Amino acid sequence: MKTTLDVSDENSVRSAVNYIQSHVNKIDILVNNAGYSVRSAVEAITEAARYETREMGVEICVIEPGAMDTRFFKTLSKNSDEKMNNPLSEYRKIYERDLTFRKKQTRSDVSSCARRLVHIDRCKKLKVRYTIGVSQIYKLFIKLPDGVKEWGIRRFN
Repeated sequence: MKTTLDVSDENSVRSAVNYIQSHVNKIDILVNNAGYSVRSAVEAITEAARYETREMGVEICVIEPGAMDTRFFKTLSKNSDEKMNNPLSEYRKIYERDLTFRKKQTRSDVSSCARRLVHIDRCKKLKVRYTIGVSQIYKLFIKLPDGVKEWGIRRFN
């Protein structure tokens, strides 16, 4: 079963909870699809919630997907055209570099990621973090201390 909700809309949250309660007696897995929000914020909130709920038997983990083959990138490119085509835009170089990177980036198939989520749901003991559809280099990169990551980002961008 799946349902959607907008956490900023109280009626949407109530509707989703009512829908779930009318079909099942408990929630096995909840996916917070934060989109392309700041990863460190999502990680911090998840780790705090994991700590706060562990004595209640609730297990929480972070799922870090790589780029998914969705409409997101097409919409982003379409909405970036105005900035890209303006030679006076301060953001032009950033957009050009980002666009070049996105064209080279391998995107994961959404259905293969969904299968991975089902596999994770069946684990007896959850890890704190799972990466889905990301390169081995990225997996190594996220384990580096923050200072080293910052240096690498500045050095190679």
